[in-house]
Order: sequence, then C-alpha cells, then structure tokens
Amino acid sequence: MNTFLTMDPDLKNLSETVEKVEDTLKGYNIKQKEVSKAVLLTEEMLVILAHNTDEGEKITVKIKKSYIELASKGTEIKSKAVDNMGIDLSAAEIHPDAENAIRNMLITANKERFYSKYSNGINHIKIYVGEKTQKALMVTLYSFLIAIVAGSLMRLFVPQNINSLLDEYIFDSVKTLFLNALNMIIGPLVFFSLASCVSTIKDLRELGKLGGKVMGFYVFTTAVAVGMGFLMFHIFNPGTFGEFVGIQTEEVTTEVTSISFKDTILGIVPSNIIDAFATSNTLQIIFLAIIVGVAAGMLGKYSDSVSEVLAKANALVLKIASLITWFLPAMIFSSMVSMIITADFSTFKSMFSVAIAMFAANFGMVVAYMLIVLIFAKTNPIAFIRKTFSAFINAFALSSSNAAMAHTMDVCDKKLGVSPKVYSFSIPLGATINMDGTSVVLTLTVLFFAKTFGITLTPSDYVSMIFTVIVLSMGCPGIPGAGMVCASVLLRQFGIPLDALAMIVGLYSVIDPLTTADNVMGDMTGTYVIAKRSGLVRKTDM
Repeated sequence: MNTFLTMDPDLKNLSETVEKVEDTLKGYNIKQKEVSKAVLLTEEMLVILAHNTDEGEKITVKIKKSYIELASKGTEIKSKAVDNMGIDLSAAEIHPDAENAIRNMLITANKERFYSKYSNGINHIKIYVGEKTQKALMVTLYSFLIAIVAGSLMRLFVPQNINSLLDEYIFDSVKTLFLNALNMIIGPLVFFSLASCVSTIKDLRELGKLGGKVMGFYVFTTAVAVGMGFLMFHIFNPGTFGEFVGIQTEEVTTEVTSISFKDTILGIVPSNIIDAFATSNTLQIIFLAIIVGVAAGMLGKYSDSVSEVLAKANALVLKIASLITWFLPAMIFSSMVSMIITADFSTFKSMFSVAIAMFAANFGMVVAYMLIVLIFAKTNPIAFIRKTFSAFINAFALSSSNAAMAHTMDVCDKKLGVSPKVYSFSIPLGATINMDGTSVVLTLTVLFFAKTFGITLTPSDYVSMIFTVIVLSMGCPGIPGAGMVCASVLLRQFGIPLDALAMIVGLYSVIDPLTTADNVMGDMTGTYVIAKRSGLVRKTDM
C-alpha cells in the first residue's frame, strides 16, 4: 500500500509533511533508527527540491515501505546542491574554501541512501529506507554457509569424478567469469577513485589546521594497522611456504628477482600510460591518478569542469563495479564449494590459521586504540571503550561505516563530549578514508598468499605494499565487496594469481562486520584524541 502527499514549495507545511512521512513509516513496523534516518534525509531533500520547484507547482511525496519518492516540476537540481546536504561543516574550523573539497570527498558517505534524476522537466528523488548494505551482507553470509553445507555433502556422497566435472564446467567457470570481470575494472576503479578525490583539493592549505590534524591522524592509524597485520602474521605464522604452488597459474613466479628500493621508486613513474593499465601496475596507476588529480585542481577556471568529468567517470566505473559485485554471492558459493570438493585438509588448516590471525589483528587494533587514547589523550582507555562500545556494536551489526555514521556522531557528542567542531568533520571523513580494519586484513592477505604461493617478498616489496595499502584504504570505493576489490589490486601487484581471491572471498564476508567495527573505532579514537588535545571536549566522567 502506497501513501501520497503533496507539499507547497514555500515550505510552510514542511513540518506537517515530515511528520506524516514519519508516522507512515512507523506504520510499516520499520525500526525507529531507520525511520529517523529516512525522515531526516527526506526533510533535507524537500528543502532542496522546494528551491527548484516552479511557482504554482506542488511537490509530491510517495511513501512505500522500502523507499520515499519525491517529485516536482522545475529547474534541474545541480549536483552541488545535493552534495552539500546532510553534512554540516559550518562548525568545523577549516578554511571556507575547503568545504567543497571536503564534501566531495565525503560524497560516498551520503549517496548510497538516495537516487536523483531529472527528466521531462521534473526532478525525481528516491530515498531508500533501511540498509541495503546489511541485506547484501546477509545474502553473502547465507551463500557462504549454504556453500559449506553443499560442498561437504558433495564431498561425502558424490563420486570424485562427478565432483571434478561439476567443478570444471560450473563452479570454476563461475569463478573465472567473476574474476575476469573484476580484473577488467581494477585499473579504472583505482585511477578514477583517487583522481576524482584529489582533484577537489585545489590547495592543501585549504584543509586548515583541524583538517590537517584529522588527515594526519588517519594516516597514522592506517600505518599502525599495517604494522598490526605484520605483527600478527609473524605471531601466528599462517600457512606453509609454497603449499599452494600446485594450483598456481602462469601469473606466479616463485623465483623473484631482487629489486632495490631505487628500482621500486623509479618503477612508480610509467614510461607508457597505456602499459600501466594493461599490466595493472598498481603503483603506476596510483601515481597517474594523483598527478591527474593535482593537475586538474590547478587548472583555474577549468578545474571545476575537469573535476566534474573525473567525478562522473568515477561514478560510471563505480556503477560497473557495483554491477559486478551483485554476483558476489554466486562467486562465494562457487568458490567455497570448489575448494571443499577439491582441496585437501592442509588447505583448510591454512585458511583457518589466517582467519585466526585476521580476527586477532582486528582485536589487536582495539588494544592499539586504547594505548593511543592513554598516551595522546591522557584518558582512561577502559572508560573510553565503555562509552564507545555501543557505536562499535552498531557498526558491527550494520557492516557499513556510512550506515553507522549517525550513531557514531551521537556517541561522540553525548558520551564522549566532543565538540561538533570536530566530529561533524572527522566522523564523515573517517567513514570515507579511514579504513584501519580493512588495512589489517589486506596486509595479512598479501603476506599469507605470498608465502603459500612460494613468493619471496623483498624489502622494497614491503615498502611498496605499505604505501599501496595506505593509499587504497583512503581510495577504497564505497560499494559492497570493496575490500575484495582492493585485495585484487594487491594480489596483482605482487604476482599472486587472482585464483587466491576465490579462496579467501568467503572469509572476507565473515570478518567484514569486525573490520567495519574497527574502522569506526578508529574514527572515534582520532576524533576524541584531536578534540582532547585541542581543548574541544566537554568535561565528562572519564
């Protein structure tokens, strides 16, 4: 059953309309938290829509259980009007000219909840109710669990020759198609994601004092996360050197030529732009993206138009990647069944060992946050964890930093006593670029597969890996399966076959809630430490 409302563009009955939207959604037995998010977003969108509605026209509101659709005849809503909604930067101590740059970097934290278009002189805005990312996670987890049951039954009761045929013509084919599609989009995805982000920053000084502190802290915690990944890898020592060589492809070279640090640095700059994409050279693509982004920001009157082209190209590539990741459940099912019916016990043992290392590393990051709070904020870390625990659990349940952002900011305000000057800027930015939990998992993934595929990493390889993980964590696309996309970039960089991704993709779906919770905990840690050292924390009982 649908509910239809109308509203005058003079906004006189805005409150009444919003109240009716809220009452209707409550009637669908939707959780109060989801109702609040949808209502707040609806109110913002109605204000924007009213400013673009022709005189004498009405704004129509269509309410369904899964979405709210707004429409009115008028002038097209410019992207900047939508980009600026939902995030209040007015209280943040940053250069006024930086606000547009920051909002552009934060756009992925907002656009997953609405869709807008302009056709036949009418603006249409659809606001989604509920968390699509959580539903996608549940489908992924169900695929993982069903695959374990199906694969186990097939291994026990189906003849091996039949299993081999099914694996060759069905399960392996699905894996190959998915990995080929993913490999196709890797280069453009990394390039446009970073280039579009960098192009919005016309001058690094525009970020201001607070912005510089926040950005610097997030880089620091990402580096700590990479270090935690190294530490847990050496503590748990998962896998055996060369044990997966039997399933390697031509991509793997066990005899790695020693490359000096100088060669690594020189190799960052490509001699051929096309070749960088053709060979999926990650460092070269990152270099090109940063150069293009910086140059676009220095074009003066052409900067905005070029940045817009990069942003649209990024949106196109993200949409392609999203279409590919729609088939992630099928990929997980096929990969898990294939591994169960073909792999031996040692493979399962190795995968279990790296899973334990990943879980331990993520919990290790919580300990690291406690130490950071103790050392840099002179605050009782136990009290800090107690006050932020609800935000940690909320992020764990939602498995999306963006979806958890509203509650995270509420915790920073009411429980930590942080000034809006800090959290209104640092939390949305952290949801976009601060991915500590993801960095831990990426680091362990590369180290584990390099070892099990018999690849010896040199010191320069470690340096380039650390740099790539940090950059990828900041440019991680805001789509389901983003960690898997980043992992595929790193695997290609070190000559590890993408078949390895098929072995670990199921594990990623299981550990994703914890990595998300770590990401959010890192955001809150940075927010609190910077606010405390800047004298922007109200007195609390900590």
